[in-house]
Amino acid sequence: MGRSLIKFPVFIEAIRKCDNALKSYGILLTDVLTSNKENIFNNIINLLLGFIGTQIGIIDLLTSIGIFPDFIIGHSIGELICAYADGCLTAEETIQLTYFIGLALYESKIINGTMAEVNLDFETMKTVCPPDIDIACYNSKSNFIVSGPTDSVKAFLFKLQGNNKTIKEISCGNIPFHSRYMIPAASKCEEYINQILPQRTFCSSKWLTTSAYKCTNDLLPLYSKHYSSYLSSSVIFTNKIYSIPKDVVAIEISSHNILKHMKDSLHSTITNVTICNENNSVEKFLESIGKLYNIGLQPQIANLYPKIQFPVSRGTPMISHLIR
Repeated sequence: MGRSLIKFPVFIEAIRKCDNALKSYGILLTDVLTSNKENIFNNIINLLLGFIGTQIGIIDLLTSIGIFPDFIIGHSIGELICAYADGCLTAEETIQLTYFIGLALYESKIINGTMAEVNLDFETMKTVCPPDIDIACYNSKSNFIVSGPTDSVKAFLFKLQGNNKTIKEISCGNIPFHSRYMIPAASKCEEYINQILPQRTFCSSKWLTTSAYKCTNDLLPLYSKHYSSYLSSSVIFTNKIYSIPKDVVAIEISSHNILKHMKDSLHSTITNVTICNENNSVEKFLESIGKLYNIGLQPQIANLYPKIQFPVSRGTPMISHLIR
């Protein structure tokens, strides 16, 4: 998705800001997004930079056309981009924070882990989930993400598959996020975060954090030891989904249109528009903006394109004969 959106000047400018913030560490977001190496995202640093860098660009694209959120909800690592969308952190601070969290995970002794999405009711999940696997994310009444040692998770998934249960492995860079196995990275993560974040950064009431770890006094959920605790605690997404007002437009920045599969949690009157999708094309992105227009928003799409410099060159064709 990041590669295709590089065609837009606003997106390019966002990536440049990230590149300037990262170059002193010997890495560029541009290189991560445009690399043809098949295994580039096996490295957790590249994986996180790709996720968050692309979303910084998408937030800038949305704001450039006049789309601003009334509420912001993050899912797992998506809490990082909430800090930027909420105005708590600059693009430079957000991408540097992402880099150092990835570095802390890379340098820590964490088991080889796997995460997977499982569609079961909660009572069944409690019964069948092995003791060495944690429920990482509570997405809805019947949708959960599990996290734990790779061998154990794969064996669990194989058993569920045999019972015709719907499952899906999730790309996580072999890091078992939101599980007890993240504890070894906590101190290293806290050390790096203290270097990057302002000493006290507060978030607005727009940001509905999904962390099971509760912060106080509206402190930024990513602040210092809070975020290192967030890495090992569960994501309580379902509670925030239920709190979404009935008549809203939910703009989901995601690769798989997760909200579409949570009809049991969303009000039927909520309109869900997904900005990213698996097709990774500019056309699909523009279709999403078109949907926002069709449901009553007024995106200023001219802002997506370079400004026309007058006078235009002599070779510029006329379009009047095309109009009927």
